[in-house]
Amino acid sequence: MVASDLPAFRRVLEDGACGRIFPKSNSAALAAALVAHVVEHGMPVGTLINVNAPAGEPEGIEVTRLGKRLYEDELKLVEESESGGRRRYEIYGFEPSFEDEPGTDLAAVARGRVAVTPIHFDLTDHGELETISGWDLEGMLAGSRPAR
Repeated sequence: MVASDLPAFRRVLEDGACGRIFPKSNSAALAAALVAHVVEHGMPVGTLINVNAPAGEPEGIEVTRLGKRLYEDELKLVEESESGGRRRYEIYGFEPSFEDEPGTDLAAVARGRVAVTPIHFDLTDHGELETISGWDLEGMLAGSRPAR
């Protein structure tokens, strides 16, 4: 979370195969070093440093961009009322995969490396603000209202 313009960190320890994890002492030491660096050198307002660590001892560390997970979930009808008005579904799936693109956090962790990803939460397409501002949004709103 990024609050009050204070720098924020998120640390994820992958559970990995056979329950191996990146040793918490190493992870805590890395987090402390990152925090000390930000305190000394600063960081852009609104930025969150996301740190993902692989299972086991890491083979290195790299700066990455966010990767894309692929989910193959299925929706299954479990129960339906006699009247047909109420249905209950179950959502289940398999272990998600990911697009194995170099330079992403998911690819780095899959290769046994720690991924450090600077992220922010402004998903606004700033380039389109002016374009959409030129649309007749007031007219669209007026046209969507029920007639009186």
